[in-house]
Amino acid sequence: MVVDVGPDPMTMKTCLEDFGISKVDLFVASHFHADHIGGISGLLEVSRPSRLITAALSSPTSGVRLVESKVAPTVREIAFVGMNGQFLDSQFPVSWQVLAPANPPSSVDDSDGSSINNNSVVLLVTTAHHRILLTGDIEVDGQSLLMQSVSNPMVDIVKVPHHGSAYQLPEFANWVHAKLAWISVGLANSYGHPNATTILLYQTAGSTVLSTMNCGHISVGANSYSTSRSCV
Repeated sequence: MVVDVGPDPMTMKTCLEDFGISKVDLFVASHFHADHIGGISGLLEVSRPSRLITAALSSPTSGVRLVESKVAPTVREIAFVGMNGQFLDSQFPVSWQVLAPANPPSSVDDSDGSSINNNSVVLLVTTAHHRILLTGDIEVDGQSLLMQSVSNPMVDIVKVPHHGSAYQLPEFANWVHAKLAWISVGLANSYGHPNATTILLYQTAGSTVLSTMNCGHISVGANSYSTSRSCV
């Protein structure tokens, strides 16, 4: 199962190969911004997913066209709250469920980045060892709606929303209350992510915070995690 592919095809391909992944059953695109779907060619060089699930909001249109053209003839399925599935492996069973968005708009302007972010697909993934919350790029409004619809997520790991940007609901980190908070963010990115206040929010909530900018690849095992370089 692959959720988002980053902006660069070669980086995506190398990541899958480094982890020995040669077959992808399901690809989920949380939303259609280029930094989440631009690397799709790298995924397809390794494996053509049997199934594709995407955000309901088809914006920006350039991202929709890219994904649809690359995965054809596989038809994309639209995520909806309650949508779920599982991988029945006797040793490592995995299940997943869509938690948000509940009522995505039919359309928004392609330049309305916040609306597109707030309508990211939010997934709860449960493995034999962890409950993982994958939040896409939801900002304050999306986080607030998620907190209203889910009383207690009881997760061990959270993908910090929107690359750890400043657009966070202050209560969200406490609500998640994850042991591990990871931030997926590019090195020396032009947006200044991750935001120092956001990192502090998660640390204050008791989470160990790791970012790909500092740590490189982050691998999580049953009782530990490892990184491809020393975090600073």
